[in-house]
Amino acid sequence: MSLSILLVDDSEINLKVASLILKKLGHQADLATNGIDAIEALEHKRYDIVLTHGDVYLRCKDDPVGVSPSFKPRCTSVSSTL
Repeated sequence: MSLSILLVDDSEINLKVASLILKKLGHQADLATNGIDAIEALEHKRYDIVLTHGDVYLRCKDDPVGVSPSFKPRCTSVSSTL
């Protein structure tokens, strides 16, 4: 069974390697290189799983320094070490 996966990382190399691994496992992932792109992807499609690198820098369009204090995520972050 193929999963609907969103893969988020700010490193093009990491995205390429991870997407190749997922492809070998029978999955195809949509890719995002930052938090804004990830949120936009989530607004347009429902994913079974979102895989992110722990330090993906989330920038808001109106906040050039970083995450806006009013930003309230709609999901919970889960970290693991492989």
